[in-house]
This record gives sequence, structure tokens and C-alpha cells, in this order.
Amino acid sequence: MPYRVQPGEAIKRLTQELQVKQETVAHLEQEKEQLIHRQLLLNAVLDAFSSVFGGNASAEEQQLLLQLGGLNIQQGSSSSSCISCSASFAPDVSAVPPAVCSPQHEQLEDLHSAGQGQFQPSAHSMIAPEHDPLRPVMRLLPQPPLAADLITLQQLQQDHQHTVSTLAANINLLEQQQQQDAGTPMSSTTPSSSSGVDEAAAPAIAAAAIAALLSIQCALRGYWAQLNALLQGGREQLTHAFIISNVLTGEQLEQHHPPLYQAAAQQLVLSSRQQQRIVTALRFFRQLTEPAVLARQQLQQQLQDQPLTTGDAAASEAPPAAAATPQGGMSDDTAAPPAAAAGGLRGVLPEPCRPQQAVLQQQAREWGLQQQRQQQLSQLQLLLRKEAVLKHCASSCIQGCLTWKQMAQFALACYPWVASPIALAQAVEALVAEQKQAASGSE
Repeated sequence: MPYRVQPGEAIKRLTQELQVKQETVAHLEQEKEQLIHRQLLLNAVLDAFSSVFGGNASAEEQQLLLQLGGLNIQQGSSSSSCISCSASFAPDVSAVPPAVCSPQHEQLEDLHSAGQGQFQPSAHSMIAPEHDPLRPVMRLLPQPPLAADLITLQQLQQDHQHTVSTLAANINLLEQQQQQDAGTPMSSTTPSSSSGVDEAAAPAIAAAAIAALLSIQCALRGYWAQLNALLQGGREQLTHAFIISNVLTGEQLEQHHPPLYQAAAQQLVLSSRQQQRIVTALRFFRQLTEPAVLARQQLQQQLQDQPLTTGDAAASEAPPAAAATPQGGMSDDTAAPPAAAAGGLRGVLPEPCRPQQAVLQQQAREWGLQQQRQQQLSQLQLLLRKEAVLKHCASSCIQGCLTWKQMAQFALACYPWVASPIALAQAVEALVAEQKQAASGSE
């Protein structure tokens, strides 16, 4: 009968509408989650800029950072990622203040899940929780910085060798604890008797794993402390030279080797949530950094196209006091008088004085060009500094998406080259794209 057909069609139609609504809700939830994560990242980056550039320039830096990123996000209350914590370390303990070398609150917090044997890749065991995405850098920035001007490339390379050696010596203990938690026997020669032995050895293995995790945290935080010191000391060139170097031979690459990081991305066995966090962070910082890079390149091109004037040579011979004069003072005290003199003498000078008038006018023009060039150089230095801070934050955020064990594995997989988190994120992004393409092809 007709009335029996109509309800079925209505149910089918309503079911389809419900499915569409559910897909829409899921999409909106995903967008909401991404926006929340982006705002957490932005707040953390603003805190990092405030720590690096100082509190006096925090408002200016925040506004400029928002302009660079083109992000229309209300700042609101900043995240609490600037909480001071005393659990930071360095490979060479003698080079670090004693207060920085005592395992306190943060290590105990990190070991809360480790004491339960939870070494599996999950949100709970990541180095940085999702609400504190820049923990590796922000927990160390408030600490007394190392003497950045005393750090050399050779010292960085030697310390990194020591760091990787510490990681390699302790990672096996974590794997033993993970195998025991999974119920995998250590030796399978006599299964009936090995069970009792494993149970008896379990407390010792757990204690050794906790000690190993402490050693891994100590080594990695010491590594991060050195990079933070270089960032705060304005030694971005040394950081770049170190990141692209072979710590054994000193060889430097123009760019990282993609196959190395493709293999590392597969070896780490990242969870889907970790992959999502890494890709989101990479795209966020790429969007934030590209305007600064473009502005820096344009300014470098302008400086390259400008012809050098005799004023530039005179500036290089100026006494230190003149070189240290602020740009505003130079504009008011030096450039204006020659221009005023030239304007006042125009048309009334006798013939012998006209060459002197031309000299004064030329000097005024050169002073103006020199002042403009110095302003551009200062702006270029600021852009380079901002670019370095953003890349440092990106690296820290990507490292925070890994577990302590994965971070150790990552450093070992890249050795003797220094591991680049940004290169790893690019490899993960390519891997995720391949996975999506394969999934769509199978359908």
C-alpha cells in the first residue's frame, strides 16, 4: 500500500540528511580544534618573543608578529607556558649554573606516566602537551642563560657527541621496560621458568628505565639550553652552522638530506595524532615565517642595489661615539645643519664660495643616504632576529610532538649530522600526503 512506501522514503531521506549534518559537525569540530591549537601556538610564540626581546618591547613585538602572520586572532590571556621550572640541564655540568642542574618539578611531572611504564607514542607521553606546545623552549628561557659569546662551533659539536652517546646508552633500557609492559619475555629459552625471573626483575627494570629517562631528559635539555643561549645571545649564524654540520668531520651541507629524514619519519612510527600536530605546526610556522622571509629578501635586494657613497666610507672612519649615536639623534643633529646651511646660502654666495656650497649639498645628500642605509640595516637585523626566533620556536614545537624515546631515536637516526626538526616535519608532511593519496586511490 502507498502509506508503507512513503515512511521508508522519508526515513532514507532523513538518514541521508543526518549523515550530512554529522559530517558537517565533524568538520566544524576539526576546524575548531585547529583554531584552538593555532591560538595556543600563537600565544606561546608571543611569550617566546617577549622573553627573547625583553618585556619593554613585548607589545610592539606582539603587534608586529600578528601582522607578519596575518592572523586575526584575539590575543586574550597568554598561555601559562612561561612558568619557571628548575629542571633544565646541560651536557657539561660544570658550564651550567647549579640551580639549573637539579631534577625538580618538571621531571617528576614528566615521570608520572613513565612510572606506569607508558612509553607508547601517545598524547600523554609527548614531550610537550597540547596546551603547552613550546614547553622545551619556554621552560628554559626563564633560566639564567649560558654565556653565549663563549660558545664555539667546536664546543657545540663535541657536546652533541656527548649528548648522542648518552641517548644511545640509555634508550635500550626504555625498550626493555616497554617490552615488559607489553608482556614480551626478555628470553624465550625456558618460558616456564622465565616468567618468575621476569617478575622478580620487573622492579629493577622499572627503576633502571626511570633512571634512563632522567638521563635522556638531562641530555636533551642541556642541548636545548645551549640553543636557547645562542638565540638569546643573537648568535643565529653559529646556530645555523651547527645545525647543518657533521659533528665528527665538521662538514657542512647547504641543505638537509631528504632521504635521511624520510627514513627517520618512518622509523619513529608516529601516531596519527602526532603526525597531525607536526603538520599543523609546520604549516602554522610556515605561514608565520614567510612574510618575514619575503620582507628580509626584499630589503637585502634594496641594500644590494644601492650604490655606496663616500658617506659610507666616512661612517666607517667615524669615532666610536659617533657610531654609537642613536639614529634619531643623528637625524636631528647632523643631517639638518648641512641642509639648512645649503638652503640659506643659495643664490647669495660669491663666486669663490660656490664650490663650498656644492660640497655642503653633497655632504647633506650623503648623510641622508647613510642614515637611510643604517635604518635599513637595523631593520634587516631585526627581521633576521625575528626569523631566527620563529624557526627556533618551530623546531621546539615539532620536538614537543615527539616522546622522549622518539626524540632520542631521532637524534641517533641522524647522527653524525645534527637532527633538524623542521626537516623531519617536512618529511612527515610528505608522508601524510602519500598516505592520503594511497587511501583515496584504494577507494
